[in-house]
Amino acid sequence: MDRPAGDARLTGAASDLDVAGRWLMSPGCADSSRGNCSEQEFAEGVIAEWRFPFTPEQFLEKFLSWLDDPFAGAEQMVRETRLTHQSAV
Repeated sequence: MDRPAGDARLTGAASDLDVAGRWLMSPGCADSSRGNCSEQEFAEGVIAEWRFPFTPEQFLEKFLSWLDDPFAGAEQMVRETRLTHQSAV
């Protein structure tokens, strides 16, 4: 399984853009991003919400494979932002 925006067929979405939007609006993803749930809770929530056919362990293994380098230009943007704003990274 590719990252969510890489395989709309798995999710039943019309396009990869629809998948990306849904991912960004997902309560489970938001909770995880804020540190409000454990890895297990994150996996269980995403599996239930997206109806993925995986165990939490399988999902977490696949999820980690989605991680990639930052988008082109992202590191430069952070460096430039540090000149005028406080940054946590």
